[in-house]
Amino acid sequence: MRASATADRFAPLWADLRAAAEDAVRDGPPPLRFREFAAFRERGDRLGYERPYFARRRQLAALALTVLVDERPEQATALNDLVWAVCDEHTWALPAHLAPDDGPAAHTRCVDLFAAETAHALAEVTRLLSPALHPEVTARAHAEIRRRVVEPMLEPRSQPWESWRHNWSAVCGGAVGMTALALLDDERERAALLARATRAQEVFLSGFGADGACTEGVGYWSYGFGYFVYFAETLRDHTGQDLLTGAHGDHVRRIAEFPAAAWLGGGHFANFADSPEEPALPAGLLCRLRQRRVARSLPPLTTPPRLEDDPCYRWAPLTRTLCWATDEAFAGPAGHPATTRGGGPAAATSGPTTDGAVVPDDACGDPPERTTETGREGGGRGDAGEVPGRATGETTGAPGPVVTEAGTWFLPAAQWITDRRPVLGVPVAFAAKGGHNDEPHNHNDLGHFLLHVGGESLLADLGSPEYTRDYFGPGRYRVLHASSEGHSVPLLDGTGQLPGAERHAVVLHHEQRRDGVRLTLDLTSAYDHPALLALHRDLDWRHTEDGGRLLLTDTVEVAGDCAVTETFVSRHRVRTGTDPTEPAHWRGRHGRVGLRVPPGRSWTVDDDEVRTVEHDGSPGVARRLHLTTTLPPGIHDLPVEFTVVVDRAGTPR
Repeated sequence: MRASATADRFAPLWADLRAAAEDAVRDGPPPLRFREFAAFRERGDRLGYERPYFARRRQLAALALTVLVDERPEQATALNDLVWAVCDEHTWALPAHLAPDDGPAAHTRCVDLFAAETAHALAEVTRLLSPALHPEVTARAHAEIRRRVVEPMLEPRSQPWESWRHNWSAVCGGAVGMTALALLDDERERAALLARATRAQEVFLSGFGADGACTEGVGYWSYGFGYFVYFAETLRDHTGQDLLTGAHGDHVRRIAEFPAAAWLGGGHFANFADSPEEPALPAGLLCRLRQRRVARSLPPLTTPPRLEDDPCYRWAPLTRTLCWATDEAFAGPAGHPATTRGGGPAAATSGPTTDGAVVPDDACGDPPERTTETGREGGGRGDAGEVPGRATGETTGAPGPVVTEAGTWFLPAAQWITDRRPVLGVPVAFAAKGGHNDEPHNHNDLGHFLLHVGGESLLADLGSPEYTRDYFGPGRYRVLHASSEGHSVPLLDGTGQLPGAERHAVVLHHEQRRDGVRLTLDLTSAYDHPALLALHRDLDWRHTEDGGRLLLTDTVEVAGDCAVTETFVSRHRVRTGTDPTEPAHWRGRHGRVGLRVPPGRSWTVDDDEVRTVEHDGSPGVARRLHLTTTLPPGIHDLPVEFTVVVDRAGTPR
């Protein structure tokens, strides 16, 4: 890690670390007060306590790394004070993760995500920096790690997360396992914790379908799968056991390639569920997957890493990025510098430009991967044996992610479909989903879709709101972000879809073509309306020379009168007009999406803006367009067409 301090690729990150360390020396640890601790139990508020909690983890990462490299005595003093203060904390778990009936003793021994992460960070910090830490500080840190995490994990009682088939089992198990490897000398204790940590990783992997899709979204993929990789590589270094290429190797590869399937271009991803559209994927994680030849297809790194990429300032992804990422990883196509995160034209990647879903061939210092007959890595022939660009129905063989030459992916277990390609120098992408309404971090969003142009989703997913007690309780679907009213799905007499695994989509047809994709879903079971007999949604997406066209047709069969509202959601202002055949459009920096409705049906057109609270607590706004028509009994086709037009150079906006 010391060598990273002089590497150009890490210059912005090291500037952040040194600035944060100076702040920590000046300010000391922020207080963790009871009033904020109790606020979650009393009002459901999380951020008041979590902000200073994670500010302390920011100080820990910054001070530890700068003391390791710069060896300044005032920073070492501040690090000793900070580790002592972390040891003083009532609990390393977040209030949101404490059982409401537990008392103080149970709080201290609660092994949640952040208690496990804190134990891992302190275990490695005290090992790396023992000369700079006072022996009493080190001894106390080890005692607290043992009391809060090691001893609960040595008890026969299972932790709840050990059976959870999502990010918790990977993160908690992985952090506990890495803590054992860094701290424990007793072979029996170490073996016991490693056995539980390894079993937790197997539980985590079992939560993925055969296509490797993470229905929690790419942000949670980088969290859960990231900790799986961090633990797997630490375990391999110590024992030689290889979780990446062992019995689950094919499954791990499919999971590793999931971000390529969700990639929209630039730093943007299909952000279904509680995932951000622009997650900062850890550079070390992507490079390690490339170096180990675990993934054949990965999205490119579009921006150098920064300290604020992770608002929780986790030790594992930060330090593994400093250890694993190489110069080539931060070069854009043909060695050009990586761009900053955000919108704008997307450059082509190395090799053929038909897809771009690969990192440059020499990224992470690794020789090129195997190429296919199409000349691009991981493409050409999907795992189910499709011919590039050929229209297909249901997949045959193993239901892995299906990749075609045009940059399309279909994930049959998750029922996600994506298509992306450059048009006039900017990325144009379409994504849609089926699935069911009891997925991890679920939204009631079956049939929802995105249209993305040049770094902006003009028809969008709202992502995650501020996390509160109510959002993870009975009030979840009263929050716009998770409700059907916050997604581009039909409403029946003003009511949306219901939660539950039984509320699921059925894929009636999917097709992948050289010029686009098509997905037809049966959404009937998602609704509970007395007049509804059937509701099918057909999404037919085709690229054009100047953008693309989406023909969306909802076929609704009702036994009685029913008002159907087609809602379309964006963060961009919807512009309505007087032309009944094109009632609305959305404009971005590099293009527009226009909505057209065929003549012959009467629609009421309305739009609104809803104030929201975003994941970080900041204010936001969701903008919705509503088309409403009343249907008599019978079968009705409700077609609408979206036309994507990319601005040509010099096009007036």
